[in-house]
Amino acid sequence: MAQVQQPSFVVRDYEERDANTVKEMMRALIKLRGLKTRFIMLNAAYDAYFAPYLKGVAKGGDNVVKVAEDKGKIVGYAIASKSSEPAPAEHTKVAELVDMYVAESHRGIGVASALLQGLEDWARAKKLTAVVVNAFPQLEEELTALRSLGFHDWRVKLIHVIEKDRHA
Repeated sequence: MAQVQQPSFVVRDYEERDANTVKEMMRALIKLRGLKTRFIMLNAAYDAYFAPYLKGVAKGGDNVVKVAEDKGKIVGYAIASKSSEPAPAEHTKVAELVDMYVAESHRGIGVASALLQGLEDWARAKKLTAVVVNAFPQLEEELTALRSLGFHDWRVKLIHVIEKDRHA
């Protein structure tokens, strides 16, 4: 009988020593999405400030940053924030999945599920009832991955542009 190797990663809270890897993963995610970013903390000129910035985000009571680590190497991260939805919604107190990324080498072995579980544990402790995420309809791979984690279509968010974004 062939022996199946079990994944050896663990999910834990973000620590400042994780900053460079998480920053590079954020840059990779933006590239994957085909987006430009105005997020100043990802600008190389601000590299020295990224670690303290993300530490502040992670330590804020309304945010959480989780990382997946395999044999001392960060292989994924997830960030969520406490949020709310309008009163008619079934779930008004929610966690918003801001970002999640798993290294290509570790996709398909449960890292994203474990990261989501870490976010869910945090959300339950905050008395939140659901995790929501804004996704772009043109990013089929991302939508497929989110649906495989149990996310489903819930609402449609539309935009009506009144002025071109000067920062784009």
